[in-house]
Amino acid sequence: MKRKTIDYFLSFLVISGIAGLSEFLILYLSSLQEAALLWWNLSSILQNILSCCFVWFIILFLLRLIIDRTQNFILPIRLLFNFILIFILFFLILLDIASWKFFLQNRSFLTWDSLIFALSNLSLFINHLASSDLSGLLKTFIITLFSSILLFGCLLATLHNRTKNTSAKIISAVFLVSILAAFIFGTKISHPFTALFIKNSTLPEMSEKELIPYLHPKQDIFSFSCEPDSTHPVIIIMIESMRRDLYYSKPSPIPFMKQLADESFFFDRSYASSTHSDYSDLAFWYSRYPLRYKSRTFFKRNSPNRGLSIFEYFHNSGYQTAYISSQNEYWGNMINWLQDKGIDYFYHSENYSQKTWVNEDDENGLSGLIENTKATAGKIPDAETLSVAKSWIDGLEDKHNFLLGMNLQNTHFDYFIPENSKRPFQPDGIDFPAIYGYWSKDKAEQVKNTYKNAFYNLDSDLADFVEFLKEKNIWQNCFLVILGDSGEAFYEHDFANHSSALYDEAARTFTMIKTPAGAHKIIYKTISHIDVLPILLNLMHLPVPDSFQGFVDLSIPAERSVFIHNNAIIEQNALISWPWKLLETVSSGQNDQLFNLADDPDEQRNLIGQETAIADSLKNRLNLIENAQFEYYRNSR
Repeated sequence: MKRKTIDYFLSFLVISGIAGLSEFLILYLSSLQEAALLWWNLSSILQNILSCCFVWFIILFLLRLIIDRTQNFILPIRLLFNFILIFILFFLILLDIASWKFFLQNRSFLTWDSLIFALSNLSLFINHLASSDLSGLLKTFIITLFSSILLFGCLLATLHNRTKNTSAKIISAVFLVSILAAFIFGTKISHPFTALFIKNSTLPEMSEKELIPYLHPKQDIFSFSCEPDSTHPVIIIMIESMRRDLYYSKPSPIPFMKQLADESFFFDRSYASSTHSDYSDLAFWYSRYPLRYKSRTFFKRNSPNRGLSIFEYFHNSGYQTAYISSQNEYWGNMINWLQDKGIDYFYHSENYSQKTWVNEDDENGLSGLIENTKATAGKIPDAETLSVAKSWIDGLEDKHNFLLGMNLQNTHFDYFIPENSKRPFQPDGIDFPAIYGYWSKDKAEQVKNTYKNAFYNLDSDLADFVEFLKEKNIWQNCFLVILGDSGEAFYEHDFANHSSALYDEAARTFTMIKTPAGAHKIIYKTISHIDVLPILLNLMHLPVPDSFQGFVDLSIPAERSVFIHNNAIIEQNALISWPWKLLETVSSGQNDQLFNLADDPDEQRNLIGQETAIADSLKNRLNLIENAQFEYYRNSR
């Protein structure tokens, strides 16, 4: 048995070594233009080469043992096992490619949380990728299938290729020891399969006494209600990927919304609680930070840690409520926390009977796949969503006590612009291979112009919606909130779109509140999205439920610390205590970053090594907030 095992090592050690080395070197060389790996030192590179070889060695060694043990089975059973093994290789190679792709974009490999999230939304992911680049997705699948069959064939060939060369065995043993050493003492920067290399959160334990200032009192959240002194219609419009600097752009891509903001409270330093929709959207509607557990939150329908949504609050107070969305709320299981409780009328893309919008350049390939299909990545054109909202309002007997929440999606990559619409920003259009988060950096200006043109046309649709409200005598008496669910990046920091790093282009958003009194002012106090609803209730002279974690009083001159948490493409936390901003990346070997946003609004100068006292203070405060969140949800509330 000992000799046979050594022969196994020799027979395919070369295969696994070449596979790991080739994979690493090819990806490393191809990434030089992206500058994603240039900051690795020689030790990191060597350790990653060894870790690549080690992982593939273990995988192939185990598969090879299975193949050897099934050779004496009857032909149908043996073919079934071979098919299963090819599928396993196919899945592992595809996962490997995806993880490296993520790394080249975001300097962070897939984590277990992001992998579980992707698998739980697999159909949405596939349709989303297909809508952007169906041909590229099919090529990847074909290449992966061919590679898995070829690798399986190499393993079969080793059945009859066993050597007795002693020196080769010694060399193999030394090589294996080196691989094991790399695995045990590995670097912070890891191969996607080497789970032990992934940097985990290492928060210092805090006493409950230290956490008291950061904790909220318990409350029977589902029975909370109030009796408003007077009723006002409340309309909240969340817009996909709406950067704060759209307000300041000249010429303006949002002339109508800018005019509205000038007549309202505009929050110049408003930050999303996260930059991926499932965390960002629900954090806003529930006024709770998205960090609940040390692993990812998957929003189970009956979670005891759900909290009270703004819909439940107004529903319990006698308001009629509706949530009307252009997106598919099955994404990230958001539907579990949005549908039913406190919402009288719920509508999203799966309730839409016509064709949802897709990548125009790939319509012939995709429309047949997603038309009238459940759980697709399709989105309703926002003009249609606004029409549904108008119809719902028209059907209300009492048009003075309703809450309408909307989510508009034309401005999500790859940006939907209706046919024959105006396109004042040129050059525009996405007429080249592009998928979300990964497209040619050379096309950044063209993509950003397309983004602006999508907003320009959405702005016109919203102007039409406001005219409707005026016709129904709703406008003067209503509160209107407009905010972006996140920002949008165009390679300002070597990544595109959002869901990745928490730089300002992705996290700082357009946010405004219009009041019936017409009060207007630019607010320069730093706020989080979870603060917006408590501020709204305060302006309406309504009590704020204790389950809301948002901050209300804007009259206090002291700056508040704003916490942001991402757990999608990368796991990263941010703390903003103006003008300072600390970035802490959990899921890779990146160092912490510190920026002075007043002096360096583009976040180009990392001061972590120069302002050590400030960095240490913010780091300690960030750890306190994170621990407070875990403590808050330790018991159901």
